[in-house]
Amino acid sequence: MPVGLSPNLKAPPAGTRKTSLLTVAQEFKQDPEDPTWEMGGQFVPEACQSALAQAHFCESGQPDLVLDDCSPNRDDIIEVDAFTVYQPYSGPATAEKLANYPSKAQKLLDITAAKTVEFVYWTGNETDDVTAAGTNIQQLAQPGPLVPATDPGPELIDGGAAQSTSYGLRSLVQYIATNSPGGRGIIHASPSVVFDWHAAGHLLWENGRWTEATSGHYVVSGAGYPGSGPGNVPTGNPLQQWAYATGQMFWSRTQVSVTPDADDGIEQQKKDAFDRLQNRFNYFAHQTYLLWRDPCIHAGVLMNLQTSAGAV
Repeated sequence: MPVGLSPNLKAPPAGTRKTSLLTVAQEFKQDPEDPTWEMGGQFVPEACQSALAQAHFCESGQPDLVLDDCSPNRDDIIEVDAFTVYQPYSGPATAEKLANYPSKAQKLLDITAAKTVEFVYWTGNETDDVTAAGTNIQQLAQPGPLVPATDPGPELIDGGAAQSTSYGLRSLVQYIATNSPGGRGIIHASPSVVFDWHAAGHLLWENGRWTEATSGHYVVSGAGYPGSGPGNVPTGNPLQQWAYATGQMFWSRTQVSVTPDADDGIEQQKKDAFDRLQNRFNYFAHQTYLLWRDPCIHAGVLMNLQTSAGAV
């Protein structure tokens, strides 16, 4: 075995990798008859309050317990915008039947959407393949408070000073334990950071997903995660990356739609999709996503990739 590699190394079987954000977060099935959520969503944080304990004194008998009212406060509502992912497909006018092109656009979207969603969720930025319904998207590299200010952005481990990858992972695990006792969190990192953690034996392959070996927290190795810092500011050093910790996440999506619509008939598609200059048919598959999480659990740590993942 090469020097420096953990004896616990175990690669996931090919074809079973579930490392993307959408396979780890919990999908929330929306009512297909009520599409209003596609304009965005509202929710009330649920994990910002820890359980309270009060001592009982024998000489005073049972004390009167006066606890804070934990009912939802309208000032605590978090507003999150949905966004739409687009996937273009262009096919030659003479290569095959026109009826196959809409399904090809949809298949391409199925392949690429997860990476695009991860990029938007990390950065909050639109890409050429995304049109956001607004700018109020919860993001990992959040620069500051979301509207309203009950979502303050990530807490920076050690003030944002660079740490080893081992120390960074340990800090995120402790942060989740402190802020969400008993809860299963999610740790988000680029594939290069997850590589270091895996090489040091910090991760386990459990039920088709990466988990942190001591806590069982899910680890997302996002192909769309750029590793940038708060405000989506690049580190300026290819050997430094940020990682983030959150609580459980939820997401919803619409069914895939294709423009022009295949239900419009072949002749109408020929009119709407045909590019006479290029002699090609152009289609767009699109799907709307809404992602949200509890804002009370959100921390980030900067790590030095050149430092061994097994270092303290």
